[in-house]
Amino acid sequence: MSDKVLEEKLSFPIQSNSFRTAIKENRSLSLEDINQDQVSAIESSLGSTIESLLCVPVPCVQKNTVAMIVCLSNKEE
Repeated sequence: MSDKVLEEKLSFPIQSNSFRTAIKENRSLSLEDINQDQVSAIESSLGSTIESLLCVPVPCVQKNTVAMIVCLSNKEE
């Protein structure tokens, strides 16, 4: 585990990145689907190198849209 305490929620703008694709297409992403600039931004926020990453869209059933994306990572120390 990293010694960095994360905020409850991390947010990244989605105007033109892989997360936007996941929301628009309602599909999961892995580390290989995300461009290196975004990976670097995520690693900077986490304070460690990411070994693997899985991001899954969470639907909002009432509105028939994607409410958020939940991401899990396995970090290298």
